[in-house]
Amino acid sequence: MNTHRTAFYQDRQARQGGFVLLLVLVFLFLTSVVVVSLLESMTRNIRSAATASARDDLRLVAFSAMEVTLATLAEIKELDEGLYSPSQDWGNPIGYAPVTWPAGLDVSVTVTDETGKLPLDPPDRDTLHQLLDQLGVEFMQAEELIDAYLDWVDQDDLERLNGAEVDYYERLEPPRTPPNAKITSFEDFRYIKGFDEVFLDENGSPNALFKQFKESTSLRHGHPVNINTASGAIVGMLKENSGLNDHALSDLKYGLDRTPGTDDDGMIRSSDDLSSVGLGSNDGFGYESHVYQITIRVEQGEKQFQLTALVDDGSSGTENDGTNQESENGEGGGGNGGDIPSGEVGGGGKPSTGDSNSNEDASKSSSTETKVIYTNGEWRILKLTENGPEDG
Repeated sequence: MNTHRTAFYQDRQARQGGFVLLLVLVFLFLTSVVVVSLLESMTRNIRSAATASARDDLRLVAFSAMEVTLATLAEIKELDEGLYSPSQDWGNPIGYAPVTWPAGLDVSVTVTDETGKLPLDPPDRDTLHQLLDQLGVEFMQAEELIDAYLDWVDQDDLERLNGAEVDYYERLEPPRTPPNAKITSFEDFRYIKGFDEVFLDENGSPNALFKQFKESTSLRHGHPVNINTASGAIVGMLKENSGLNDHALSDLKYGLDRTPGTDDDGMIRSSDDLSSVGLGSNDGFGYESHVYQITIRVEQGEKQFQLTALVDDGSSGTENDGTNQESENGEGGGGNGGDIPSGEVGGGGKPSTGDSNSNEDASKSSSTETKVIYTNGEWRILKLTENGPEDG
């Protein structure tokens, strides 16, 4: 009997010892999980802090490059008594200005003359027809697109022959309401009757025709179109409809070698030059630049930062977004001097949908006035976007 009792106690002690060992192993496992999670969290925080720090460094360089670009434009404008063509060297401000950037950084600046595009506000039916024809749109289809566009932006509810007003758009799913105001983004064209079939592919993405149209039109200015920077489609349109001598234009712009970017490049910079290629100032075309889209890209390895600004010289004829522009901290702009503010500004003007909140937002955006978010006396920044896509 004692032998059986002794064996029983020994077996129970063995089981208890095994249970304690199991508890210890579970505890060690849980502790290791907590430690690993803590280490992963600390690693993420360190990487996040490092990424934020690197982004701030790239951002600082981008804003410095913006200041260099504006200074370059101002200097060339003063020396040449005007800005006419990128061949004056303002197309490559980084190459023009003697600036040394920190080692390991790749800084690029693109300056696009917005004045070289046809203004869509106010809309001109004949000019739009000529452009669409040059882009390959058939006559009747162009008629339908132009009628729909004019109905979208005019302030009445009278429907044109091939157009559409609120009755048509309210039957769509989801329903929408035309803003009866100028469009503020090329994104708006996808909502206008017929444009989705012509300008978008089967996936709803902009097609080649839309990109050509966007390269030739502007929502941002009302100046005479700068023939020096006009697109090939505009030059072709003028040759066919306005008597433009494209050979004489090429001689003036590209010199004897007819090659852009070479030393003999020139420009049209007077009314006499304009007349020599078959155009007059009353045709809605000129030779000066006033509004610019500036895109700055800073890269360091896999890290990158992009800054985009819409800038004008403050002269008459400039058109803005039609919305109240704010910096990313929510404060209105419009100061003089100081550092260029940051943040995305602009937007608004989208058609309202069946959502009551959307209707409220659209009505607010269409009734406010544009504010200049920064001016240094020479230039006005009308729109500023960080790490965002360009539109318009």
